Amino acid sequence: MKIADFSVDRPVTIVMIILALLVLGLFSLHFLSIDLLPEITSPTISISTTYSGAGPQEVENDVTKIIESGVGTISNIQKITSTSQTGSSQVQLQFAWGTNMDTALADVRARLELVKRRLPDTVDAPTVFKFDTNMMPVMAVAVAGQQDLASLKKMVDDAIQPAIERVDGVAAVTVMGGLTREFEVLVNPWRLQQYNVSISQVIQTLQSENVDVAGGIMPRGHKNYVVRGLGKYENIEQVRNIPIPVQSGVIHLSDLAEVKDTFARQDTYTLLNGRPTISISVSKQSGANTVDVADRVKKEISRLQQQLPGDLKFALAFDQSETTKNSVNDVARTTILGGGLAMIILLVFLRNMRTTVVIATSIPFAIITTFILMYFNDMTLNMMSMGGLALGVGHMVDYSIVVLESIYRYRQNGYEPKEAAKKGTAEVGTAVIASAITVATVFLPMVFVTGLAGQLFKQFALTVAFSQIAALFVALTLIPLLCSRILGKMEVAGEGNRWWDRISKKSGQWYDAIDGKYRDLLAVSLRKRVIVVAVAAAVTLGSLFLIPLIGTEFMPAQDSGQISVDVKMPIGTILSDTGAVMARLGEAIQQIPEVDTVLTSVGGGRGGFGGSQTEAGSMNIRLKPKGERKRSTDQVMEDLRAKSRNIPGATIRVSSSSGMSILSRAFSGRAIEISIKGDDLSVLKNLAGQVSDIVKGVEGTRQVSNSMEAGRPELRLIFEREKVAQYGLTTAQVSQLLKMAGDGQVVSTVDAGGTAVDLRLMLSPEARSNTSALESLFITQGGVQLPLTQLARFEEGEGPNVINRTSQSRVAYVYSDYAGRDLGSIQKEIQAKVAQLPLPAGYFIQYGGQQQDMAESFSSLVMALLLALLLVYMVMAGQFESLLYPFCIMFSIPVAAAGVVLSLLLTGRAFSVSAFIGVIMMSGIVVNNAIVLVDYINILKKRGLARDEAIVQAGPVRLRPILMTALTTLFALVPLALGIGEGAETQAPMATVVIGGLFVSTFLTLVLIPVVYTLFDDLGGKIANRPWRRANKDVTPA
Repeated sequence: MKIADFSVDRPVTIVMIILALLVLGLFSLHFLSIDLLPEITSPTISISTTYSGAGPQEVENDVTKIIESGVGTISNIQKITSTSQTGSSQVQLQFAWGTNMDTALADVRARLELVKRRLPDTVDAPTVFKFDTNMMPVMAVAVAGQQDLASLKKMVDDAIQPAIERVDGVAAVTVMGGLTREFEVLVNPWRLQQYNVSISQVIQTLQSENVDVAGGIMPRGHKNYVVRGLGKYENIEQVRNIPIPVQSGVIHLSDLAEVKDTFARQDTYTLLNGRPTISISVSKQSGANTVDVADRVKKEISRLQQQLPGDLKFALAFDQSETTKNSVNDVARTTILGGGLAMIILLVFLRNMRTTVVIATSIPFAIITTFILMYFNDMTLNMMSMGGLALGVGHMVDYSIVVLESIYRYRQNGYEPKEAAKKGTAEVGTAVIASAITVATVFLPMVFVTGLAGQLFKQFALTVAFSQIAALFVALTLIPLLCSRILGKMEVAGEGNRWWDRISKKSGQWYDAIDGKYRDLLAVSLRKRVIVVAVAAAVTLGSLFLIPLIGTEFMPAQDSGQISVDVKMPIGTILSDTGAVMARLGEAIQQIPEVDTVLTSVGGGRGGFGGSQTEAGSMNIRLKPKGERKRSTDQVMEDLRAKSRNIPGATIRVSSSSGMSILSRAFSGRAIEISIKGDDLSVLKNLAGQVSDIVKGVEGTRQVSNSMEAGRPELRLIFEREKVAQYGLTTAQVSQLLKMAGDGQVVSTVDAGGTAVDLRLMLSPEARSNTSALESLFITQGGVQLPLTQLARFEEGEGPNVINRTSQSRVAYVYSDYAGRDLGSIQKEIQAKVAQLPLPAGYFIQYGGQQQDMAESFSSLVMALLLALLLVYMVMAGQFESLLYPFCIMFSIPVAAAGVVLSLLLTGRAFSVSAFIGVIMMSGIVVNNAIVLVDYINILKKRGLARDEAIVQAGPVRLRPILMTALTTLFALVPLALGIGEGAETQAPMATVVIGGLFVSTFLTLVLIPVVYTLFDDLGGKIANRPWRRANKDVTPA
């Protein structure tokens, strides 16, 4: 080949090119960001709208339905889901993958501008945002100190949070926990009635009295004076003494209400290992390096710890950078270990250290050169891209092996080093190029794979393809150059008396024996072609019957050491009761030896009529490093589930919080998700309960729940609308009184000692718990006091906690996780049992969650596999200038299926998206051996050998490179298949199926492909000898 000739004749030029690529690769590596997973752009837009004081049904009718209809006709929307709950509406728009989300966001905002005028006046303007994986925190820090929580919270708000926000690469900092100072005005409604003062009058007085007025400039003599009226409150005493005019004279605010210097009512608090703390969550900017951002934040925290008073203690409750570094480093170590094993295999076969070193240069060069292509394609160093390098490391040397072995034979035949390098490379160059192209080509269809799988594995596919291109370049340039210069004499070990010589000699004898047996087997196979084909067919078809024994799952579970626990108490549970349950659960968790830290969050969301979440709590559990614990994350999770069953009254869900698990839940939802569609909420609630019972009865399901929980207790105000209108009022004006019974209302702020303190007006605790006190409230209209009882009446009831909708119709969801069994078989059993459930007219059931995404991903990957096989065939057809020989080579792929099935069964692994990617990669690899073999058979035929003689001679000649390339790939993948290190669980199924498929295919290919070659050759001969073909040949041009 000309490129090989150029390399041998212009060594300095080639060396400079190689060095330039290495330098560029190392520079590219320096600038590559490090992340746990590839950055994923979700085609999802969320619309959030606040409707304070409104119940779920009012929110659904007045807000959610209007927004859904307004945005529902935007192009490329695939699905609309919504949630209507007390005080808020959430509408989520899911677009087709590949949609320009900036354009989609602009379209949504334009539609919302038209929708706004149809919403009630008291509804806040809808907010719109795109979902971004960078929104998820990369680290969580717990802060504790000697001072009280109020002082600590002030220090966090004033000093720590701003300092972290200024760190380069930080996008957002969220603070939870602590106490915030607040002045509360607790109004006594009976006193209001006694003095004939309305709530609105109190609010107006508090606001109008708390002002500073600018009076302009007043000239006096030779000076201009700024005129200011100072009326703002400076302390709580001034608030207590605010004068309020009444019919009998003037009273003070303290005559109507108790004014307290206290803390804002806690709706949430945080604990670290059971002790009160303040948690700080940090999110990084898009494109920022996770590890660098975390390191800078830690450095800033160290500085703050030294400078700030109070003996502050900072503890990492969650740190994605550590997981990221460990995962990337472990994959890198796996790559090095796999490369080392591949080199040992080469040394055993070649029995020459110098030839082994020559081939070993392929690995670092291919990897470092790949970094250049990764940099210019905006990729990052992550678990998937590094996994591509680890999975391809064994195959990186295959092309160099074939080239070197060919050069070696020419040297044995007496050619000079330079001539041997040129001729040896030229002989196998076309086959090597075709082999590399087939491996790279099988990943081209990955660009058509949709969903999360396509987003996750795109960088993996590109990395493998890039590394193969780099490995091909070094095989055609550097290997011939080194062979012509360094390997003057191709000596082998075995002549001396050293231990290595003895081992080398023994391995040589083993190979000679294998070579002899293979020659005999090949000769017999050519005579017994039917038996060979029948055995291969039996093995392939037999493996198909074993497929039902293999389970299926979306993505393999990761041993990340991160666990999340979500606790839900009965609706309406007060914060202290939720906290007691969380404390009990926390004590049980602390007894687990693998647990390192537990960050607990109790509650979330303000109570009263604004939408309470006091019944909810969560825990982020960080386990000890993998090497310091005996059990995996899944085993600890099962232990946690067992312990949580002993806590009555609480619904507790335990799940992995690894990066892959969080992504799967964010994009796909829960593992099992059943949608029940219909209109009537009571019917939906009944059906959801029945389906939940069915799911709970299926073995392997865990933590079954449904969206139609017990309703939230409500105190409803039923308006007499005609009377309200008669007095010139609106229901919104009357409803304003209810805020005092719930959260109250921040009516102003007080500058107390340089700190802005909210001034909150609300009913006294005694009045808030007494319906008669609420009834005694009145509103003033036109100088007339109107009691609330004249305008409305109170009644207690139970309202829906949340109303879910999908495709603009109501829906109830049943959720479940799974453990101890594969997802596919669980889903199949659930669907069979649910199908027997009678449904009322107008109600139907659909399935979603990770199971649906798995089915869609598998369907997309099947199309990718078929397209990959077609492209592989086309590449080979172009190489051989034949339509029949590629069919012959393609027979390597179906026999590899037997190895795939057996490898998954033996390892107990389920067939996942990762395993499917491995099958696609294997399809490009297994044909390489057949390409090399068939190519050499054709070469020998061109040299004048008969077909069978060419096969018998070509098989043993190509046996050594075939075994070397196969075994180096297999052994290089062993560390990855064993799942060594953090994050390796994702790549392990890929490595497993490649090992199984390549192992079976290699040994069957050595016999089957020569036999199939003869069958196709006979077929080609028959076609050529057809009468019409002979007639065409006999036609002589006129």
